[in-house]
Amino acid sequence: MDYTQPNSPLNVIPSADAPTAATTTSSATGTSALSATDETAPKLIIRLSTEEFAFTITRGKEEKPDRPYSCYAVDETRSLTANLKRFVREKEWKARTFGEVKVVMANNRFTLMPLELFEDEQAELLFYHNLSPMENEEVKYNILPGSNVVVLFGIDRSAARFLNEQWGPVRFYSQAAPLIEHLATMNRQQNRQRLFVNLHTNLMEVYAFERGKLLMGNAQECSYTTDRLYYLLSLWKQLQLDPMEEQITLCGNSREVSQLVQLLRRYIRHVETMPEAEYPDLSLLTE
Repeated sequence: MDYTQPNSPLNVIPSADAPTAATTTSSATGTSALSATDETAPKLIIRLSTEEFAFTITRGKEEKPDRPYSCYAVDETRSLTANLKRFVREKEWKARTFGEVKVVMANNRFTLMPLELFEDEQAELLFYHNLSPMENEEVKYNILPGSNVVVLFGIDRSAARFLNEQWGPVRFYSQAAPLIEHLATMNRQQNRQRLFVNLHTNLMEVYAFERGKLLMGNAQECSYTTDRLYYLLSLWKQLQLDPMEEQITLCGNSREVSQLVQLLRRYIRHVETMPEAEYPDLSLLTE
């Protein structure tokens, strides 16, 4: 299947061998030089979604963030930038400095393409070939050499400007980037294909792997368990997976996961859930 087809149900990634390497981030207009950070200063990690902000602070080079992350409810009637300004004001962080700030976007505004076909100057063109343009959006990307994939993603331009003015230079990531790298590592010793599903309240991310190789990745906006079930069973059939042999693993919103697991087990033999302790550690994101 051609992964570049607009509105395609899948982003299909050609299989290729590549060495494992750290996630990198850059803007579609060129890589920005990052200043050296104080390794002893507090570091802030924020995951942004339309449902809530999740955040944590680490206080030393070796310290990992506490789990679970603290959550902050957003006002869905207000813009992302307005919610960020309220968040910073209520946390009394306007005058606070951090040694490093990492911002992870959790939404469906991302698309995937093979690393060998990627050209920096074509990032925005490629992104909007697969996704409809949005007003005031800035295109960024993460390079995943270990998976031979580039994740192109969008972020509200005003929100990115506010965060950079507040704590810049900020490092931006799509949530798909650390998740793909983490799942690829988990699947490297598997001999069969495996489907991973990350559930949010109004969003579902789906990734397929075989022996650590990413076969496809996609995100769908859907709120109802029956819609999720229909999509996953259709995808299962499209990928020609064996319901008695292949495995599907679910993670994310616990309430959504528990409901979907019960239904999937009527059709697929090996349905598992990922413990929260096995989720990717966002503190390990690197430049």
